[in-house]
Amino acid sequence: MVQRFAVALTVRVQELLAPERRDRGEGPVPYIILVALIGAVAVGVWVALDQIVDGWIDAVPDAP
Repeated sequence: MVQRFAVALTVRVQELLAPERRDRGEGPVPYIILVALIGAVAVGVWVALDQIVDGWIDAVPDAP
């Protein structure tokens, strides 16, 4: 059973790494756009969390 799994895994990895499977014709532009969108979302989340944390810190009294 382990040998069948190893053979199946090896065949699948070879299929995925074959040149005709790797090159699907997608250019670098969609990847760059995706990375830019992920970066923009990350900056947006950071700004939102920064404002929330500032609000919490402002609500904490300075002296007990």
